[in-house]
Amino acid sequence: MIYFISVRPKMKKTNEMIYDNILQKLKASKKPNELEGKMISGEEIAKEEKITRSYVSKVIAKLIEKGYDIKRVNRMGYIYQNDMKVLDEEYIKSHLTNQRNVQVLDSVDSTNNYLKKMKKNEKMEEMVVIADAQTAGRGRLGRSFMSNQASGIYMSILLKPTFSLEYAKKLTCLAAAATSLAIDQMAGTKTTIKWVNDIYLNSKKICGILTEGSTSIEQGSLEYVIIGIGINMYYQEFSEDIRRIATTIEDETNQIISRNELIIAIINQIDAYLKNIDDHTYMHEYIKKSFVIGKKVELYQNNQVYVAKVLNITEEGELQVLINNDVKTISSGEITRMVVTNE
Repeated sequence: MIYFISVRPKMKKTNEMIYDNILQKLKASKKPNELEGKMISGEEIAKEEKITRSYVSKVIAKLIEKGYDIKRVNRMGYIYQNDMKVLDEEYIKSHLTNQRNVQVLDSVDSTNNYLKKMKKNEKMEEMVVIADAQTAGRGRLGRSFMSNQASGIYMSILLKPTFSLEYAKKLTCLAAAATSLAIDQMAGTKTTIKWVNDIYLNSKKICGILTEGSTSIEQGSLEYVIIGIGINMYYQEFSEDIRRIATTIEDETNQIISRNELIIAIINQIDAYLKNIDDHTYMHEYIKKSFVIGKKVELYQNNQVYVAKVLNITEEGELQVLINNDVKTISSGEITRMVVTNE
């Protein structure tokens, strides 16, 4: 009698398995109360995973690019520090006050564009899309927004409003107030707002907001609204021109703030304001945080630039200004620069 013995070949490790194994090994080297883990040599990892040290180096580089804080010590090895910069889809979703679908992408042209394309193709409920990087991030008036890998928060929130159309123009103010408040709570800062959609820290821009939507002419209501929020979180190489007007939370506070925690705080604050949208609490916060009231500014509107003194911001989110001794109420446009600090 002849017996046949079946020998199952060893399953070859995939790149994804190796990536995950190395990450888990590095994480395991750090105890909960320690600032950083123990040194692990590249040789040890290579031997355990049956790969070359060169391949280990490539995996470590990829982990760092994703936001993991890993210190490379030349000719010695690697020290795991933290994952504060890493986006965690399930963690974010589980900590939201109002449950909604959350999607984290490695890269996208623009999170606002992504949601608009999805909206065209299918019936979609309220959701949040967050990207680790954007290749064509957008600001107001068609401007680009720098969105480097694992350097900031680049997210868009799709809302299906139940309130009337009159609130539409105030949603940017609501989002700005919520974002500014959340940053202050997380980083211990005192951010300010430039009408209508920019958040500043120490006189430099750290955040821009772009609100887009669609209305139903027949029903006179909003079909949907997309609030895009871009925040400069961590140190990055800005050009000299941008460096003069923009900064990051890390640069100004010397802190690494968790992207996950700040995203959660922003969305929950937006939802809290939306729940009580009629009481205008968000507008009071927005007006209180404005740094343009009482200042002379250059105002860009309808392809023209005016020098104006800002008198106030109304509860409708409009700018009351003095131009050539005439008081005007401005509902659209942009403040391009401050003319003087005080008058």
